[in-house]
Amino acid sequence: SSWQAAIDPITSLGPSNTYYAFVSHNPVERQRDISGHEPNPGPIAVRADFGFFGNEGQELPVIGQAPEYRRRGPPLPADSHITLTTSHPQASTQAYRTSILNDVSLPPNPAMINNVPPTCPLDDLLLGFVAERKLRASEGVPICELAGPADLDVSCLLRPERIPYSHPVSRILIDIHSKFPELSSLPEQVASLYAMHVVLRWQVAPTRENYDRLPEWMRPTPLQFSTPHSAWLDYLPWPRVRDMMVANYRSYPFDDWFIPYTTSLSINWPYDDNDTILSDPASDEMSINPLFEQHLRKLNNWSLGPAFAQAHPELAECVRIEAN
Repeated sequence: SSWQAAIDPITSLGPSNTYYAFVSHNPVERQRDISGHEPNPGPIAVRADFGFFGNEGQELPVIGQAPEYRRRGPPLPADSHITLTTSHPQASTQAYRTSILNDVSLPPNPAMINNVPPTCPLDDLLLGFVAERKLRASEGVPICELAGPADLDVSCLLRPERIPYSHPVSRILIDIHSKFPELSSLPEQVASLYAMHVVLRWQVAPTRENYDRLPEWMRPTPLQFSTPHSAWLDYLPWPRVRDMMVANYRSYPFDDWFIPYTTSLSINWPYDDNDTILSDPASDEMSINPLFEQHLRKLNNWSLGPAFAQAHPELAECVRIEAN
């Protein structure tokens, strides 16, 4: 397809068509929870036509022979109701918008972010992808086609055979995450992909709607616009961490960063890991549970572990540190 042709030249961090990190961690292997009880047959009352994937009577394909994700908490209550909003207070961002733009009614332009040439393969991948999308936009390709669906295609995490058919924005992020097998638990995978997805879509299509979808703590700080830095830093949570690293980016090579980060990252989801994703039995489509989306959009639910604090003590005061 045209999507495949567009992305193939810039996604080869590893062997062609290799997505090894997620193939070996598949939570759809069994239809019953590991406690031996039947899955909760009732839907989470967020979307009337959605229930837990793997409900009794649902036949889902088994991919590989791998253990399920661990369970770290009780199932979600069957009567869970939430109201998910995508609008956020603007007061704390107004000052830097004013300093960057003459017209504060417009969102910041990601092209103004002060990125240096690639400092690592991840930079190469991210900058190359955005440049390719902008080139296609200049050729007249509609921006909605280049940015793709607003929601991350989480089905690729559970069913790797779907990867070639997903939109390039989702596909490149799945491919990036496949290079970090340490980030193996489902809630942390989904949360990390979600944060990168909203930033990358805004980079590709800098509309007001895409900017407003960014959690406030993922929106670029004034320092990201004014100070040269590596592109991969723009995708990290914790604005204070980004600012400290941006101000001295040469002191934070990616090769020294990713192991303490990926091995200790936690989203502190208190329910069943599998409840992060919902499945529609009628269409076989999967989506992020809105309750989990609300959870991950709160920065105080993100934490790192002692290994990160030991590797980067100067940054530890800027994040929540929790014992593993």
